Amino acid sequence: MTNASITGEVVRAADHGEPRTPAVTPRWKRLLAAHYFWVVPGLVMLGLGRYQYLTPRLWRDEIATWSAAVRSVPELLDLLRNTDAVAGGHYLFMHYWIAVFGDSVASLRTPSLLAMAAAAVLVALTGNHLHGGAGGLAAGLLFAAIPATSRFAQEARSYAFATLATALATYLFVRALDRPGWGRWAWYSAALVLVGYAHLVALLLLSGHAVAVAWLLAVDRDRRLLRWLAAAGLGIAALSPLILVARRQRTTQIGWMPVPAAPDLLPTLTMVTASTLVAGALVGMAAAGSRRGRARSLVVCAGGVLAPPVAGFVMSQSIPVWWPRYLLFLLPALALLAARALTRAALPAVVAAAVLVGLLGLPDQLAIRSPTGHEADRYPAAPWYTPPDWTGAARIVRSGQRPGDGIVYVGDSDRARSMFMLRSTMDYHLRADATRPKDVYLDRSAAQIGAFWARECADPKVCLAGTGRVWVVAASMQDHIVAGARDDAGLAALQGYRSVQVWHPGGLTIELVQRVG
Repeated sequence: MTNASITGEVVRAADHGEPRTPAVTPRWKRLLAAHYFWVVPGLVMLGLGRYQYLTPRLWRDEIATWSAAVRSVPELLDLLRNTDAVAGGHYLFMHYWIAVFGDSVASLRTPSLLAMAAAAVLVALTGNHLHGGAGGLAAGLLFAAIPATSRFAQEARSYAFATLATALATYLFVRALDRPGWGRWAWYSAALVLVGYAHLVALLLLSGHAVAVAWLLAVDRDRRLLRWLAAAGLGIAALSPLILVARRQRTTQIGWMPVPAAPDLLPTLTMVTASTLVAGALVGMAAAGSRRGRARSLVVCAGGVLAPPVAGFVMSQSIPVWWPRYLLFLLPALALLAARALTRAALPAVVAAAVLVGLLGLPDQLAIRSPTGHEADRYPAAPWYTPPDWTGAARIVRSGQRPGDGIVYVGDSDRARSMFMLRSTMDYHLRADATRPKDVYLDRSAAQIGAFWARECADPKVCLAGTGRVWVVAASMQDHIVAGARDDAGLAALQGYRSVQVWHPGGLTIELVQRVG
């Protein structure tokens, strides 16, 4: 019998000879079959990430990115030999990006925005491969609707790149599972190298891939799947220099992280998605779709969600790596797992499900776009913590400064490291001001000593000579910084100054003092 075309050509049934009109392929199915349609989740992610992405203030970690990236390449390499080698690839990329596009807030955050949009496309393509067209579109849209994807699409750090790299590695992994030839495993191995250079902790995704390979070996007994071991081993071997350096730096880099207890595993998805309601909705969808589609896709997706947190928990008992944003790479697998519930859905149902998840996360979406939205996860249970308003601080100094003024920072040196990076943050916000106050206590800059904190002069009184007015900046709320503070050499040197005015921009204190006499 002749195949019917989608134009509705009338044919006759072979047995009855009665006319009938063949089914017309719905337009949404034809759209899903078009390759260009997979950019839709990327465009949605781009729009969501772009919305109010300049409203949250740059916070300490983003300032660290700027501080490292604006150095010369030799200075940057000197820094990485001492600290933060795991972020070296991102810093080097940002160095050249800033050289071309500048260091405005928009410029600093745009690479992360583009990376997260590309990750949404890859999640959709992976979903298409595992679940079919509807499931692929659902995976990409659900990924874009998760609040945490917008949060880190708007941050000048490497987490969006780690998410993109894991999405790419997962896409290449599922492709290699279907045709486990050496060529496909080679591409997968290269993607693992990108994962490691984006964020070493994201290599925990290998635990999920190991689960899928083990299951498929038991079911299919295809020995070509053992090539995964060689591909994973080759990727790790290529990363071994970075791993060794990171191991030497782990005491100062991640030594502050607490060792997690078993109950800390329970809120993992809430922390990673940045929304309790969205996490619950995605888990519910995953449960609803657990009996749909091929068992292979269930194992790949569920393994990618469940195995890495467990592996990270076990690792954190000896090497602290347990921190919510370090596990952001789980989001592609989580979206893919939830999308299994929509593998047979029509286009309107797919869009409706993504919109519903987006609405559930709307309060969290708004929160991360507030001026202090990027610091919400630093002290989530500390009501005493007030994020500093660096834009306001810079405005205060800029509006009141005079030629010859000096500026000093309380507790922000290589000897007393502030968690706020006071000097670097003020340097960023005053970078375009040629008449900004002189950093009177500065002996050697952070770039000169290969660190994030500068070295201050040994004798503050000598450094203050000839400075009539000084702006004192502290990361605390105080009525007066200088008065009575004799246990700090820098503040003790200012005892001959009188207070002119005090400001409190956010959690900061700025005191303008003037020499007496």
